[in-house]
Amino acid sequence: MHECVRHATRRSRWRPSGSRAKLDSMKVRALSGWICFLSMPLVGQDASKPGPEQERLKAFVGTWTFTANNKASPDPNAPPAGQCAGTETYEMLGEFFLVRHYEINCNEMRGKGLEIFRWDPAKKAYSITGFSDGGGQGEFNATVTGPTWSFLIHGGAKGKEYWHRCSFTFASSDRLEHTCDDSTDGKKWERTQDGVDVRVK
Repeated sequence: MHECVRHATRRSRWRPSGSRAKLDSMKVRALSGWICFLSMPLVGQDASKPGPEQERLKAFVGTWTFTANNKASPDPNAPPAGQCAGTETYEMLGEFFLVRHYEINCNEMRGKGLEIFRWDPAKKAYSITGFSDGGGQGEFNATVTGPTWSFLIHGGAKGKEYWHRCSFTFASSDRLEHTCDDSTDGKKWERTQDGVDVRVK
């Protein structure tokens, strides 16, 4: 699930609002801090007992290919209008985290990255932390209703704010259909992407 087809190719100057750290050439500044973070129990939950929220993550496990059609976006850091294609691999880290690796090509703008999905009981939503090879780092949330996963990102570029929302729906166990909309005020939205993800193994 690549909200994110859209934003993975962005240059490193894009940052979500409230972001305090920058990725330095794909090196996490404190590896020991990450190990500590990943080993901590989730708030209010016994880490030895995964629940239905973690079970839901397993629907993505495997290798997928995706195609997407981008339209012009008001966000200057978004990839240009045209076709995107790529591959993504999801795997569980233990029983609590989902890790996604992706490679994409949007009109010869190429990118790689990884994302870590986890359930946040305090927010009652999934939190996704992502890193790209262009130096980008961000965190955003996802909620689930039936077969549909909905993502919302609030960021900024060149002194302006932008909102991005995407919905990914399981049309079948091996097919995701998605749409994305962008906004400059969080109220009026423009359709800027649609696409399909297919599990290949």
